Amino acid sequence: MIYVNCDGQVKWTVAMDIPSLSLRGQSTPVIAHGAAILGDDNGRLNAYFVENGQIIWQQKISQPKGTTEIDLLGDIDITPVVVDDTVYAASYNGNLVGLSLKNGQIEWKRDFSTAKDFIVHNGRIFAIDQEDKISAYSIEACIFNWKQTGLLNRQLTPPVLYQGYIVVGDAQGYIHWIDTLDGAFVSQVQIDSSGFQAAPIVADDFLIIQAKNGKIYTLSRF
Repeated sequence: MIYVNCDGQVKWTVAMDIPSLSLRGQSTPVIAHGAAILGDDNGRLNAYFVENGQIIWQQKISQPKGTTEIDLLGDIDITPVVVDDTVYAASYNGNLVGLSLKNGQIEWKRDFSTAKDFIVHNGRIFAIDQEDKISAYSIEACIFNWKQTGLLNRQLTPPVLYQGYIVVGDAQGYIHWIDTLDGAFVSQVQIDSSGFQAAPIVADDFLIIQAKNGKIYTLSRF
């Protein structure tokens, strides 16, 4: 991890262990209350002082099980989310967790495996697991709300929240609009047969998504 000043000068660096096999690298860090928080390829969530790069706390949230190298992957590749004094994070072959921002202690955890960023909104977490099941949980003790299993193995993009709906794309080029209250489909339409891989982007009142063939689409409603 490298911290660079606004003038382009490197202020400090932190060397992170890299296992022999990983998904794609460390997560994007999030900055909150003077700390830089990010996951690593060994299933640990790390918090560093932004000022000097010193470690504040480190917590392992991945619990890989099995005998193959794939089974033992435990990367944290998603961007952590900080709300008030709690850090929300998830790992591959691990858990969805809520941790204390102050000391990294786990406040609750739920068995959950993902490599996709998730949404925290209005007291709930909306996340997609490695089988492409979409689930909603309360941020209080991670109480289960609902699960949408109609898009299994569709290689979904990370979700975004747009106009009060969860929106995801898939490898077949469909855009899916999902009700946040119960997980029901509101609209499903194929936009581009080459498929989608990158997460949609919300810009003002528009939803922007790029297909695998390079075409960019701008949507204003479903």
